[in-house]
Amino acid sequence: MGVRLKRWQKWQIIRKTSQRVLKTLAVGALCFQWSGMWKSARADDVTNRELAKTFANFYLRQHDYPKMLEILSDHLEQDPEDSEAWNLLGLGSLEMKALPQAKHAFYMASTQEKGENRGIYLYHYADALVLAGELDKARDTLKIAQQYYPVASASKNAAKNLKAGEALPPVSLALPGKLYGNLTVATAYDSNVILAPDQTAQILRPSDMASPTLTGIVSGGYLKPDGLYDWDLSSMAMFAYQTNPAAQSFDTLYGMFKVDRRRKIDEAKGWFYSFGNRVDVSFLNTSGLQLFNWNENLYGSAIWRHDRDTETEFSLPLAYRSFTPIFSSAAADDRTGPVLGVAATHRKNFGTWQGSIGVRFELAETKGANFLSNTYTVPLVYSRLLPWWDLKGQARLEYSHVSYVTNPVSRMDDYFRLSLLTSRRFGQRINGAFDLTLLRNASSLPAAQFSKFVATVMVTYDL
Repeated sequence: MGVRLKRWQKWQIIRKTSQRVLKTLAVGALCFQWSGMWKSARADDVTNRELAKTFANFYLRQHDYPKMLEILSDHLEQDPEDSEAWNLLGLGSLEMKALPQAKHAFYMASTQEKGENRGIYLYHYADALVLAGELDKARDTLKIAQQYYPVASASKNAAKNLKAGEALPPVSLALPGKLYGNLTVATAYDSNVILAPDQTAQILRPSDMASPTLTGIVSGGYLKPDGLYDWDLSSMAMFAYQTNPAAQSFDTLYGMFKVDRRRKIDEAKGWFYSFGNRVDVSFLNTSGLQLFNWNENLYGSAIWRHDRDTETEFSLPLAYRSFTPIFSSAAADDRTGPVLGVAATHRKNFGTWQGSIGVRFELAETKGANFLSNTYTVPLVYSRLLPWWDLKGQARLEYSHVSYVTNPVSRMDDYFRLSLLTSRRFGQRINGAFDLTLLRNASSLPAAQFSKFVATVMVTYDL
């Protein structure tokens, strides 16, 4: 019995030793492979980032901080825009009590990051500044960090009790829900409010139904983080008043409520999903405000993230629209019915400018034969920062072809829309914008042809 026990003990020792050797060889092989391909890999390759952070976290758990810092420093020489790696470098430097290096790393992380994580990196930067005794600079940094939701409350509280050499309280990322809202006032000039036929195709010529318009909008919602996903409940109410009495039958009251659940999008490759429901209701002042239509919209979308600058979105919107017969009581003109759709959009960030192109198809199964239709739409969007006065600019060109498949006159519409938008923020809460939109419907039905432009100035205040 004693001999058998000794053999069993020997096999246990051999098995455990073999496991340790295999683990060591596996890590060594990975490190060898990593060192061989490190310098040759493209700096903007997301795989490089994932590998760098995987190895850095491995050595962090082993408390091998010098090796962690070596890997991150080599990686950041090739990819200095990796904000998460800069943050890891700062955390490792703090563990080694290297405050100057920690301050520099956290500062770089906060300058490279443009999303909500910037608040976290600013908080870490302020922590390093406090440990170094730079309280005024830490207080200024925390003031900036308060603008970012994940650390807004923690930054505000930490700024009240700064003590040189004493670390800031750890920040919890189990985020509570957040209420948000804004108020918008706008004034516009609409050259053709009720889409009167215009066979001359002069888009910039006002029609008899031109009208200055005053609009007020109230919107808000509740955002609740839930792990990798966000729940977003939002609503909006709008009233548009036409100052031209001849166009006041198009005074509009509109309301919207939406529930959306979406996966947070980060720099990693892969699929990100969202789905939700939206209800729209509108009233027109045809003879006192009365219900014009309501829409019930179910939608789902999947985004394939190619890299941090490129993504492709696929969506499947389903809707049911109900119209009150205000303008025509004929059964053939009833536009009520389901709408089935499918869409794809490709977006690319080129640094100072962004572009997107898409395609969308909708099938409207209306009750009335005159409006049963197929619609193909191609939107093009170009956005960039303008070189004057911190302005942002956007140009959007959209072409739609609508075929009314059961219309007795085989109606087809070619719809062109060009929108030019410039906007600028004033402080943290106010945004101003100017939009010029040109529209032309080149319909095969002369009575449906129209041209118009709408020029709008709006100011939004974030609550």
